[in-house]
Amino acid sequence: MTLEDYNAVMNPKVHGTWNLHNQLPEDMDFFLMLSSVSSIIRNATQAVYATGSTFMDAFAAYSNSLSLLKVELDLGMVTDIGYLADNKDLAQSMERQGFEGTNEAKLTALIQSAIVQPHTQDPVAQKVTGLGTWKPSVSLHSF
Repeated sequence: MTLEDYNAVMNPKVHGTWNLHNQLPEDMDFFLMLSSVSSIIRNATQAVYATGSTFMDAFAAYSNSLSLLKVELDLGMVTDIGYLADNKDLAQSMERQGFEGTNEAKLTALIQSAIVQPHTQDPVAQKVTGLGTWKPSVSLHSF
């Protein structure tokens, strides 16, 4: 991977997050970040993407330690919109591995829940979705 390729993946997550943090008012009603479950499961073919997502996980925890309320959703496979909606073979492969899909209605409900029920009641800044039950016999990679 070239440095340019690395920066093309990392900069939007790292610099974008910091820029929003520094420019938006501290007293907002909510600050919701959407990231990827790749920060939890790790995938060698998406190492930089997973690293950027891990940064966002750590950033949400850091912000909350400063009492700046931020929530981050680590999304698994979103089934009927986005990349996997156009790549059915990959979506089916992920389902065989045990991932649970999130459709648009469920995604909307997750976002609404993160906004309506502030995590002041639930101090966890990071919410993980769609992991399901891992099936190592059909995994894309084994550890």
